[in-house]
Amino acid sequence: MSKTWKVVAKFGSYEEADQKRNVIRSSGKETKVHRCGPEGSLFAVKLRIDEKKPKAKEKKENISKDESVKLGDKRKEKRAKKRLRKSSKDKS
Repeated sequence: MSKTWKVVAKFGSYEEADQKRNVIRSSGKETKVHRCGPEGSLFAVKLRIDEKKPKAKEKKENISKDESVKLGDKRKEKRAKKRLRKSSKDKS
């Protein structure tokens, strides 16, 4: 993916554009001067735009469903342990 740039201002000389670029750069943003206009007679100061993809919303899970699944698993484990204990007592 290529970088996205936004034109901040256009100037008739490179010196003016460079001053504006340095002001913006001091705030920590990525900038550049680009020659534009008829036969390159103008200079545009461009600012880098960070494109961030929107985060997908997380689905809210029903707490009661999660708990019931967990409780069901625990119950099954307890029942299986009980059966093992009973079978081991019967054999002894």
